[in-house]
This record gives sequence, C-alpha cells and structure tokens, in this order.
Amino acid sequence: MNSHKDQLVDVVKSVWSTSLGLTVESGPDPLPTSDNVFGARIADLGATEDSLLLECSMPMAEAAAARMFQLGLEDLEEADLLDAVGELANILAGNVRDLFPEWTRLGTPQVLRGVELEACLESSSSDGLHFQCEGMPFRVFLSCPTGQD
Repeated sequence: MNSHKDQLVDVVKSVWSTSLGLTVESGPDPLPTSDNVFGARIADLGATEDSLLLECSMPMAEAAAARMFQLGLEDLEEADLLDAVGELANILAGNVRDLFPEWTRLGTPQVLRGVELEACLESSSSDGLHFQCEGMPFRVFLSCPTGQD
C-alpha cells in the first residue's frame, strides 16, 4: 500500500470534502473497540480478491448521515448510519478503483458491526490509514493487488 498511500489519502480527503463538506486530516487516534463502531466493505468481484474497508466511530457515522440525509442528529436511526457508511465506502472504492486497473467489478457495500466487523478487521492485510474529521476518528483499509504494495 505504500506506493499508493498518498493517493489514497488524497482520495479520502476529496470524498469527505465533496460528499460531506467536511475537512479531513491524518490522525493517530485509534477507534474504540465496541459496538459503537460502524464499517462497510467493498470487494472487487473481478480478477482480484482485494477490498476496501471503511471503519467509522459512532460520531463520524452520525455526522456523515446527518449531512447526507439532511437530518438532525436526534432524527437519525441506526439504519441511516449504516446507509451513510456504506455509501461513503462505495464512493471511496469507486475513486480508489482508478488507482488499480486490476479492479474490474466492484461489489455492493457490505455493512458491518460488532463481531462481523471485528472478523473483517482481523483478516485485513493492512493496518489501515487513520483519519479524523473534527475530532471524529475513522480508518480506511485497502488490500492491494499483488505486487502493488
């Protein structure tokens, strides 16, 4: 992932800016390991078995959903948070796909919580890139095509 790290950071910043109107910076803050974390995974269904995983803290998922669906925080339901995280992962994967011509066909977002998210994180081939947006942490994991690390 090292050769594409800067490009991935640029993609994340661009997606947060254009989709949510929010500014992102790299952040060392780890996410809490609890049920208050939301994730979404997009896999390449083509020749590779690569994927992108977005992991968001509850506050980040809430902020994204509120902006995407133009709702107040008090009006959000869990389904809205899952939809927002899934859509962000989808947008990220579509943009990241340009970095990897081997990615030929993206799957639909698989939204994850709890045990499912933990299992996906454990099987990830990367440590992920840490970000924060207005103090709200999130991470992006990318398993790269063979030879592209």
